[in-house]
Amino acid sequence: MDTLERRTLAIRAAQSIARDYGIPSSAPRILKDTNHTIVHLLPSPIVAKVSTKKIFRCRSSSLEKEVNVAGLLASSGAPVVQPATSPPPGPHHVDGLDLTFWNYCEADATHPIHSQELGKALRAVHDTLDNLRGSLPTLPSFKMQLDEVDELLRSPTAVPQLPTEDRVFLRSLHRTVVEDIDAKVVENRPLHGECGPHQTISTSTGLVWLDFEAACLGPREWDLAGLDSKAVKSYGSVDRSLLSLLKTARLLCVVTWCWTQPDRDPEVREAAEYHLRGLKRRARVGSR
Repeated sequence: MDTLERRTLAIRAAQSIARDYGIPSSAPRILKDTNHTIVHLLPSPIVAKVSTKKIFRCRSSSLEKEVNVAGLLASSGAPVVQPATSPPPGPHHVDGLDLTFWNYCEADATHPIHSQELGKALRAVHDTLDNLRGSLPTLPSFKMQLDEVDELLRSPTAVPQLPTEDRVFLRSLHRTVVEDIDAKVVENRPLHGECGPHQTISTSTGLVWLDFEAACLGPREWDLAGLDSKAVKSYGSVDRSLLSLLKTARLLCVVTWCWTQPDRDPEVREAAEYHLRGLKRRARVGSR
C-alpha cells in the first residue's frame, strides 16, 4: 500500500478503538511512519502505535511483549514512555491491523539529547530490567534477530531493491559475524533489544526510552552497540572487543531491515544507504 493509504488505515483503526472507549480523537496527527505508523490522537494525550505490515523481525519482536516490558519498567520508576491505561494498551486488532496505545510524551525542544544522558538512562533501564527478571515475559535471544536477517538475505524478493553484489556482501558478512559471536562467551541479561537515540524522547524532566518490542536476552553490549562513544563511556564498563563486534552485527540488522522497504519513508532510504556504506568501511578497515 502507498503512504497515504497506510496512514489513512492506521488513523482509522486507532480512532475506531479509541471511540469504543470514549477517547476523543478528532484531530489525529502522524508523528512518525517508519517501521510503524505512530498517531497522536489529538485532542487526547494518547498515541497509537499501529503495525500496518510486518516485514521483518516477525518472531523476535512483539507489540504484546513491548507493552508488558514497558509497563513493568514504568511501574518500577524506570525512564520509559508509559503504556496507556485508558484506553487499555492492547494490543488491539482491527481491520487486519495491530495497535497499542501509549501516554503522549511531550518532547522538549529546548532540551537536546546528550550522549552522556543517553548512556545513564540506558543503564537505569538495564538495572531495572535485571531487578524484574522474575516478572518479565519470556524473552528470545538477541541472536534471533540475526537469524531473521539471514532469512531475509537468502531471498532476493525480500530485499528487491538491494543490488545483488551488496546482498552477497551482506550474506558473507553475516556468516563471519555469527561465527565470531558464537566464539564469544556472553552473559545473557534482559535488554531493550534495539537501542539508538531515535528510541528516546527528551522531555522537560529528562530522557525517556521507548520501543521495547524487540526486548531480548543478550550481552549489554548489544544495546550499547547503537550508541556513540560518549554514551558508552557514561554507561559504565563494557567489553570493548565484544562491543566492536556487535556494532557490526547491529548495523547488519539495520541495513537489512531498511532494504526490505526503503521507499516507506525518506528516512528509511537514507538509513539504508548510509549504514550500508558504513558497513563497507568497517569491512575494509577490518581486512587491513
